[in-house]
Amino acid sequence: MKGQLYFLALFSLIGLLGARTTIVISILLWLIFNLFQHQIISKKLLISSGCVMLFFFMLFTNITHEKENVSFENGSYLTISGDVKTVTPVIDNKFKVRVKAENNSLWLVTVVLENSSLIHPKILPFSSCQFSGLTFDIEHATNRGQFNYYNYLKNQQISHTLLVSSPETILCNSSNNPLSFIYDLRFSILDFLRKNFSESTSAWMAALLFGEDGWINDEERELFQKWGLSHLLALSGLHVGYVILFFFSISLYILRISVQRTRFWIGLFLPIYGLMAGWAAPIQRAVGMAEIGLVGWKWRKKWPLLDVLCFFFLLLLVISPFSIYSLGFQFSYLVTFFLLLSRKLFENTGKMALLCRISLISQLSLLPLQTHYFYSINPLSVFANIWMIPLFTLILLPFLFFLLITSSLPVLKDFTFLDSIFEWLIEKVIYLLKGMDYLFQGEWVVGNIPISSIFLYYVFFIGFLRSWEKGRSWSTFLFTLAFTGTIIVASALPYLSSEGSVTVLDVGQGDTSIIELPYRKGIILVDVKGDMEGSYSYDNFIKPFLKSKGISTIDSVIVSHSDLDHSGGLPFLLKDFKVNQIVSSPFSSLIAEYKNVTVVKGKETLSWAGTDFYFWHPTTKEKDENDQSLVFSVVLGGKNWLFTGDISKEMESQLISTFPSLSADVLKVSHHGSKTSTSEEFLTQIQADVAIISVGRRNGYGHPSPEVIDRLNQRSMVVLRTDLHGMINYIFDKTSGTFLTFLP
Repeated sequence: MKGQLYFLALFSLIGLLGARTTIVISILLWLIFNLFQHQIISKKLLISSGCVMLFFFMLFTNITHEKENVSFENGSYLTISGDVKTVTPVIDNKFKVRVKAENNSLWLVTVVLENSSLIHPKILPFSSCQFSGLTFDIEHATNRGQFNYYNYLKNQQISHTLLVSSPETILCNSSNNPLSFIYDLRFSILDFLRKNFSESTSAWMAALLFGEDGWINDEERELFQKWGLSHLLALSGLHVGYVILFFFSISLYILRISVQRTRFWIGLFLPIYGLMAGWAAPIQRAVGMAEIGLVGWKWRKKWPLLDVLCFFFLLLLVISPFSIYSLGFQFSYLVTFFLLLSRKLFENTGKMALLCRISLISQLSLLPLQTHYFYSINPLSVFANIWMIPLFTLILLPFLFFLLITSSLPVLKDFTFLDSIFEWLIEKVIYLLKGMDYLFQGEWVVGNIPISSIFLYYVFFIGFLRSWEKGRSWSTFLFTLAFTGTIIVASALPYLSSEGSVTVLDVGQGDTSIIELPYRKGIILVDVKGDMEGSYSYDNFIKPFLKSKGISTIDSVIVSHSDLDHSGGLPFLLKDFKVNQIVSSPFSSLIAEYKNVTVVKGKETLSWAGTDFYFWHPTTKEKDENDQSLVFSVVLGGKNWLFTGDISKEMESQLISTFPSLSADVLKVSHHGSKTSTSEEFLTQIQADVAIISVGRRNGYGHPSPEVIDRLNQRSMVVLRTDLHGMINYIFDKTSGTFLTFLP
């Protein structure tokens, strides 16, 4: 079979999901694939394959080697000069510029504008510019499941960031590079769309015609992601096909140009359209394969599509190795690869059967990657694709092409009517999708499955495709059970584990802890941090962690008190997860805000799966909201944990006076280490060995207080802080446990 040499390189994608296991995984998959094909593995092919994999090993060893970079203090005012590499359109009053400085380091410059309708006219790719602004730290992930912005920029070779709040200080020299004209035209067209079309229509035109989906609102983008429809927002071979069809139609039937000349002009125009469309990995692949097809027509040669695909895969990685870390790159090549691999299944089938098969294979080929990156899948996404793909392909996308063309004709100055039609269409599409989302809660939170499960999945999936192609019903059924079983088993592992955990998330200046009982018999959250505006902490720290653990149902949320930094994320949690119970004190305002709140006060006990939570405080209503915090203890992994909310020294004194036998092994330090809490008297009685402080970095309150830290250190207590150690995790069994920190 042709294309087997490049098959190894293509599956290096899978190896990159975990540690650098590229060589082993790729070779094993290639060998298994050959066994399914009943082919003899020749010595020549093995040597060639080994050379390819050696190349990949050397390539990724070099690009992942961290170079020493000059560090700048956060908030320093700097001026940098360099060549502009890329510029994004304006989104939310700002745009971003990737700049290669004079010392060859790459900078990400964020420019904030007062007027969001225009892109700064002086800035274009290939021009030389000077930027002045403030440096700011690149955020590392400090929790499991959290998006790692540092690695994201590192994979683009960006080492520094700069914030420019005064665009008038930017100085640029115009570029003579002809590609600058193309990018200038792209920005002009996007600006034209924003000025002349409605907000909704311009957003969808920018996304579907020019590869800029930043204008689509977050709710709609998240809805498409949830239903496995994100590929519809990315430019691909479909868009290139429409461009080719349009030019062929105009050239052959209207302008009466010969076929040979038409192919020539299309070959010249396609790269230009690719650049105007953002030149992302899917459009690069589509344009490249189309160019090969046009050359093949001229020379009357027909190269195997699988070979062409893999050739461009290797070529792009040679030119830009870091492209492999792009989700668009991985998704585009993997889907296309499996569709080409199973192309015999699309022969001699009806239109509906063809659509169903394409949708099924596309979704199944991406399923492990979706769980790896987003921790959840939607089994019903296949059915959503069955009606959404033809809707976008046959109606919405052609309509937008027609709308763009007609808007550029001088005779059609007023296209408001067409704009309104599209607005109505997309509004109904979103309404139907929201209706499906409301009626069919099909999201399956799988969690972060191990790399071994991903490997087994693809082994069984290849076997499934080969058996289906050969018409072997029984083996096809067995392989179906096998590859779906790998995901099911991976998601079920926590329910088979005798280990439990206590996790104190790094949510900044606030509190959120998660207690997971052995065999997942109970998931208890202690506080849900919120923000003054929006849901930043919940969206970036709490929700990703829960989903990465495969958690979709929460048995109970214990809210210590109603302050925003302890309860503000609760509304968002209730929206996204099934919460069986909310626990609050009888003196909290939460009772009036939420239904079915379980009330508990001092000297009472609540139990989950045989684990007792003993509540010590409050017994009466206190004047200060912090002093009304629920205080409770629970024995986990042989250690007695004491959670103290935000109580003050006065309440601590009252506690030890009322309960002289109160003690703990692990103290969740009150009020983020404020000097108003954690008194010497309190520490003397409870005799804890470990102190955990949930506190934000460089917070304006001065937490934790040096006085509190001194008291803890004088007692030789192990002090764990989220601002220094990130997420703090305690893994335990029946009688013992181990503390782990996310940051070293």
